[in-house]
Amino acid sequence: MVARPATKNDMKALRSIWMECFSLDDSYLDLVEEKLFPYAQLYVLEDRGEILSTFTLIPIDFYPFSQFGQSDDAAIKGAYLAGVATPEKFRGNHYSSKLFLEISKEISEYDFLLTRPAEESLVDFYLQLGFNVPINNPYANNFFFKTCKCEGNKNFENAEKMIESGKYNFCSPSQIREKIISYKKPCLVWGEKILEYVMSEEKFNKTTKLQIALFNQDNSFIDPTKDLTPEQIKKLQENPPFIGETPYAFVKILNQDIINRYALHGAYFLFTLE
Repeated sequence: MVARPATKNDMKALRSIWMECFSLDDSYLDLVEEKLFPYAQLYVLEDRGEILSTFTLIPIDFYPFSQFGQSDDAAIKGAYLAGVATPEKFRGNHYSSKLFLEISKEISEYDFLLTRPAEESLVDFYLQLGFNVPINNPYANNFFFKTCKCEGNKNFENAEKMIESGKYNFCSPSQIREKIISYKKPCLVWGEKILEYVMSEEKFNKTTKLQIALFNQDNSFIDPTKDLTPEQIKKLQENPPFIGETPYAFVKILNQDIINRYALHGAYFLFTLE
């Protein structure tokens, strides 16, 4: 049994696993393989030519900013843990934990790992793996961007019509990144290539979780929550994504000398790739 980086030769088996575990189809996996995987790191646990478990690490930057005792505004390099999957026939053997613990021993390029459990029942699993620093409700910092739940594709279609009118444009990945960083508050921010993938995924899915930011032609921002009623916005801001007091996401600190854990609690985090 060996834990190792995935290769191109593993892709057929990995696609089969993702289809089984996440109910994904070929067209979506084509998008992920083209737009995301060149900038991510895939790992597998293999035994006698068969993949027992897999996960993906996606680079992400943390900007703590000086009010939390950092000497400058330089980004701290981390990675988002996603796509943790074990085929049903291999479950119950702790293969995903074994894979993670083996690979995490070898990680040197990152100072922290971040994940958002897909459901509340998985929180204990990640706590046991050392993801013991919680990130609170992502609306807490009142950043410009909001994550708005909508019914069906209505809001996406409205955004498309607004863009077709010539009055608005989608933000570019660099504009989204620069805007979030410009607030100079603790934040977790994807690189431009990952944001480019996120925007492609949103368009592919015509998502029911609207994460679209718009620009005027003069490059001033339009708040995508503007079309929501005050009551709807208030409800979004007051209710965290999980029921109860479960934090929004969790961090495993790999370099205790670099990161002030308290800077992470209220860090802003959007586009979770869950």
